[in-house]
Amino acid sequence: MMQVSCNTRKRLFPLPKRQFTSEWVAKTWDGTTPTYGSDLWSDGTNVYYSNKANQYVLTANGWEAKTWGGLSSFFGSYIWSDGENIFYSRTTDQYVLKGDTWEAKSWEIDIQYGTSIWTDGTHIYYSSGTNQYEYINGEWVAKVWGSADAYISGGYVWTDGTAFYYSYGSSKQFVLNGNTWEAKTWNVSTLYGDRVWTDGTSIYHSHNTAQYVLTNGSWEAMTWDGLSSPIGTNIWSDGRGIYFSSGDDQYYLSALPEEYRYKTGGAWSTRTINALYRKSGGAWNEISTSDLPAGVNYIHKEV
Repeated sequence: MMQVSCNTRKRLFPLPKRQFTSEWVAKTWDGTTPTYGSDLWSDGTNVYYSNKANQYVLTANGWEAKTWGGLSSFFGSYIWSDGENIFYSRTTDQYVLKGDTWEAKSWEIDIQYGTSIWTDGTHIYYSSGTNQYEYINGEWVAKVWGSADAYISGGYVWTDGTAFYYSYGSSKQFVLNGNTWEAKTWNVSTLYGDRVWTDGTSIYHSHNTAQYVLTNGSWEAMTWDGLSSPIGTNIWSDGRGIYFSSGDDQYYLSALPEEYRYKTGGAWSTRTINALYRKSGGAWNEISTSDLPAGVNYIHKEV
């Protein structure tokens, strides 16, 4: 999920600039309910949910039906980007997005799944078993890695912002050193790179009971409130909030009150936004329960 993943689709998601807590709160969506967070994707502006014929765009009014040209039934999890264009790669379905229309795309190699395409922030690679390629000037060129096990799968590559890692289960843990994947030993037995995600501040691993937070290079047990065992592949963001979507389990990660800066007398000060305000006659006044309709006795601000 998001920039900690090296998957090019996930890196399109805008990263929230907020401080989050450890509490997951039940979420109800308007329009539709995204079944799998892994099928959510972004073009850098909007967030979409694509699962077969279920095609939606997230708006201020909730999820609204989206009509695409050229390709009407597809999965968001197989979408990837080279930083300029957005592509869809799933076996024989190969497309490039032009506006709101998917146009057929031909490659010089056989790209089975867009989930296997990843980036180190500078270069783009397709890694799937014995098929290892680098994307150079719009073409795929054979790539040879130095490694005890060169047959990595791109969907499990992740970064802590400094180094790049490959994590798959208990047997395959590597760190990239130059052009070589070297063995990496962690203090926990099992990690999956596609389950690693970030809230913009900390890095987490979420896979069933294996819930960890990365602290000073080591993984420490992480306890969540509200939702004990989220799966990292189904965590996503719309640029403001962080959400978990898996079937009937729909949650958002609660955030601390936001702060804003204001200037008086030439000096900058910071104030925490912990209430809602409205403007009346030229003055800003905090909204209190007396401003609410009869029968409503609290204000809840949801991300």
